[in-house]
Parts: sequence; C-alpha cells; structure tokens
Amino acid sequence: MQATITANEYYVIAADGTHVLKADGTTAMVAEADLDQVLWVVTTGTAADGKTVTYKFTNKATGKVLVIENRDNFIVAGSPASFTLGVGEGQLLDADLKVGTAVNFGIYKSPIVKLNSDKLNAMLNDGFNMTIKES
Repeated sequence: MQATITANEYYVIAADGTHVLKADGTTAMVAEADLDQVLWVVTTGTAADGKTVTYKFTNKATGKVLVIENRDNFIVAGSPASFTLGVGEGQLLDADLKVGTAVNFGIYKSPIVKLNSDKLNAMLNDGFNMTIKES
C-alpha cells in the first residue's frame, strides 16, 4: 500500500483489498493479460472548500478519466493506504462503485509483471543489445 502518491506513476486501486478498479468503471479480479486495464494515474486536488482532498483517476489502457455519478473527481477521507471515496455530501461508494455502504479503498504500487520469452520476443522483436563495461 502507498503512503504517498507520486505524480504520473501508475497504481492499482482496490476496494476492501478484493475488488480491483477496472477501466470500464467496474471492479473485479483481473488476469495478468488485462494489467493496463487496472493501472491508474492518481491526481490529487482540493475541493472548493480549500480543505477537502479529491482524487482523479486516469486509466493507462484508455487514457480516460473515471467518471461515476457524473463526477470525475472524488471526495477522499483518509490516506492513500486506506480511504473512502465520495461523489457528494454523504454519498460514499461501495466496492462495486455504487453509492451505498462505504468501503475502504487502498492505492497499491503498480505490480512487477513477470514476462516469458514469447511476451519479450513480441515486445522486442529481434531482441536488444547490451554492452558490459569492465571497471
């Protein structure tokens, strides 16, 4: 879990540690192949009162900002490690991103993904060069 948020870094957002926020605005468990669908840039802001923290989520796969209940910046109560999300006064989101019984969300650093040779070959074509300098 993250204690702080770094600008332009990708994170996984999870509700109750079991539901992962997906690009389509739903939550679910996601396969490794869908990793970009669950990676988000988190932008922090401040609400009109000048005190309340807000988060805006931009998805890596789509480049789109998450919108729920016609809102793209969410009221936050807590820290990046454990917080509630709201879309208005007293309107907290549940694990399915619906207004209801509030759950705790957490922000996790983007996972390291293990790549096999087929995936690496697909990404790097004929491979890459490396020079090792003896010191």
